[in-house]
Amino acid sequence: MVTPEDVLNRITNHLSIALRSGIVQLALGGNDGREDSQRSEQHITQTLALQFMADQYFAENGLTFSPSPPRYWYDFLVTGQGGMWLPVNVKISSFGGSDNLSSKEGLFFAMTGVDPKNVPYPNGNGRKWGINSWEPYCEAMAHYFGANMNADYYFLVINKNDIGHVFWTSLRQMASLDPNGSNLPYQAHWGRNMQRVNRTWQESAEFLMGVFREALVLRARVLDQFDASIGERLRGGLGQ
Repeated sequence: MVTPEDVLNRITNHLSIALRSGIVQLALGGNDGREDSQRSEQHITQTLALQFMADQYFAENGLTFSPSPPRYWYDFLVTGQGGMWLPVNVKISSFGGSDNLSSKEGLFFAMTGVDPKNVPYPNGNGRKWGINSWEPYCEAMAHYFGANMNADYYFLVINKNDIGHVFWTSLRQMASLDPNGSNLPYQAHWGRNMQRVNRTWQESAEFLMGVFREALVLRARVLDQFDASIGERLRGGLGQ
């Protein structure tokens, strides 16, 4: 049976060759690097869709490649036999520092195996659990924690300063993550994550939740600083 590794290696190799040959070109040199990356990510997803929606290997192995709607929590989804469900986020980076992952929904899926856009509410008679805010997010994750220990959230990473350098990894296999208190939950330096780390589900849960908690502590410190400075001034009277 085809494994996630087989699928992602095939996609990675195809994209690397396409970049080196010039079939796929990144948007570079614009005034806004973030907009350049977004355009490149969209172009790459569209190009991969054209390739793998008609790919013989995919057809022979019962695989489907589905691009996501705009601004979705993944860029494309590969599904296959045996319940294979691989959400993939395309990331383009200079590898010069840490990048935001903005992987709130990806983290939810990696820890539960439940589609964050379609979370059944317990005994809700078809009612869905909205998890946009953090309180219901944590409640829902706790309820479904470990429901599917094979689930993961994948990244296809492209080095814009080394054309053709492409690799894949996943949230549960990241070598290192940085807590991000201003844009929960994580940042990652892709140069430190080119080698995947194999973990049990328990090990990956402890790793991901540990860094997530660090990010929450960082966010709480902002409130403490506000109370100790601006809040204190307000309590003392603005005219004093």
